[in-house]
Amino acid sequence: MGGLALGLVVVVGIILGIVAQLAGLARSGYDGLITGIAVVGGALVAGQWLGGVSTWGPQVDGLYLVPALIGGIVLAVIANLIVRIAFPAAATA
Repeated sequence: MGGLALGLVVVVGIILGIVAQLAGLARSGYDGLITGIAVVGGALVAGQWLGGVSTWGPQVDGLYLVPALIGGIVLAVIANLIVRIAFPAAATA
Protein backbone atom coordinates (compact mmCIF):
# COMPACT_ATOMS: atom_id res chain seq x y z
CA MET A 1 0.00 0.00 0.00
CA GLY A 2 1.34 3.34 -0.99
CA GLY A 3 1.08 6.90 0.24
CA LEU A 4 -1.94 7.74 -1.90
CA ALA A 5 -4.01 4.94 -0.34
CA LEU A 6 -2.88 5.87 3.17
CA GLY A 7 -3.79 9.51 2.54
CA LEU A 8 -7.19 8.48 1.23
CA VAL A 9 -7.86 6.38 4.33
CA VAL A 10 -6.85 9.24 6.64
CA VAL A 11 -9.08 11.73 4.80
CA VAL A 12 -12.06 9.36 5.01
CA GLY A 13 -11.30 8.83 8.72
CA ILE A 14 -11.33 12.59 9.31
CA ILE A 15 -14.61 13.01 7.43
CA LEU A 16 -16.35 10.16 9.25
CA GLY A 17 -14.96 11.38 12.57
CA ILE A 18 -16.49 14.82 11.97
CA VAL A 19 -19.80 13.23 10.99
CA ALA A 20 -19.77 11.12 14.17
CA GLN A 21 -19.05 14.18 16.29
CA LEU A 22 -21.89 16.19 14.76
CA ALA A 23 -24.46 13.38 14.61
CA GLY A 24 -26.63 12.91 17.66
CA LEU A 25 -25.55 13.82 21.17
CA ALA A 26 -21.79 13.76 21.50
CA ARG A 27 -20.77 12.60 24.99
CA SER A 28 -17.41 14.36 24.85
CA GLY A 29 -15.24 16.39 22.55
CA TYR A 30 -13.34 13.24 21.63
CA ASP A 31 -16.13 11.12 20.12
CA GLY A 32 -15.17 12.09 16.59
CA LEU A 33 -11.47 11.57 17.23
CA ILE A 34 -11.99 8.06 18.58
CA THR A 35 -14.32 7.21 15.69
CA GLY A 36 -11.86 8.61 13.14
CA ILE A 37 -9.02 6.53 14.56
CA ALA A 38 -11.26 3.45 14.45
CA VAL A 39 -12.07 4.15 10.79
CA VAL A 40 -8.39 4.36 9.87
CA GLY A 41 -7.50 1.21 11.82
CA GLY A 42 -10.43 -0.79 10.48
CA ALA A 43 -9.84 0.31 6.91
CA LEU A 44 -6.13 -0.50 6.99
CA VAL A 45 -6.65 -3.93 8.53
CA ALA A 46 -9.59 -4.88 6.32
CA GLY A 47 -8.01 -3.47 3.18
CA GLN A 48 -4.83 -5.44 3.68
CA TRP A 49 -6.08 -8.68 5.23
CA LEU A 50 -9.33 -9.02 3.33
CA GLY A 51 -7.87 -7.53 0.17
CA GLY A 52 -5.93 -10.67 -0.67
CA VAL A 53 -8.94 -12.91 -0.07
CA SER A 54 -11.65 -10.78 -1.65
CA THR A 55 -10.23 -8.96 -4.60
CA TRP A 56 -13.54 -7.48 -5.70
CA GLY A 57 -13.97 -3.78 -6.12
CA PRO A 58 -11.62 -1.07 -7.22
CA GLN A 59 -8.04 -0.87 -6.06
CA VAL A 60 -6.11 2.33 -5.36
CA ASP A 61 -2.36 2.17 -4.80
CA GLY A 62 -2.48 -1.40 -3.47
CA LEU A 63 -5.55 -0.95 -1.23
CA TYR A 64 -8.84 -2.63 -2.09
CA LEU A 65 -11.47 0.04 -1.47
CA VAL A 66 -14.58 -2.05 -0.83
CA PRO A 67 -13.11 -4.22 1.96
CA ALA A 68 -11.39 -1.15 3.44
CA LEU A 69 -14.64 0.81 3.42
CA ILE A 70 -16.59 -2.04 5.00
CA GLY A 71 -13.95 -2.61 7.69
CA GLY A 72 -13.64 1.09 8.46
CA ILE A 73 -17.37 1.67 8.79
CA VAL A 74 -17.97 -1.47 10.88
CA LEU A 75 -15.20 -0.59 13.33
CA ALA A 76 -16.32 3.05 13.42
CA VAL A 77 -19.89 2.10 14.32
CA ILE A 78 -18.67 -0.24 17.06
CA ALA A 79 -16.28 2.38 18.48
CA ASN A 80 -18.92 5.10 18.34
CA LEU A 81 -21.47 2.94 20.15
CA ILE A 82 -18.97 2.00 22.83
CA VAL A 83 -17.96 5.62 23.40
CA ARG A 84 -21.53 6.87 23.55
CA ILE A 85 -22.74 4.08 25.85
CA ALA A 86 -19.71 3.67 28.13
CA PHE A 87 -19.13 7.32 28.98
CA PRO A 88 -21.71 9.47 30.75
CA ALA A 89 -22.97 12.63 29.08
CA ALA A 90 -21.02 15.78 29.77
CA ALA A 91 -22.50 17.82 32.59
CA THR A 92 -24.61 20.72 31.43
CA ALA A 93 -25.00 23.75 33.62
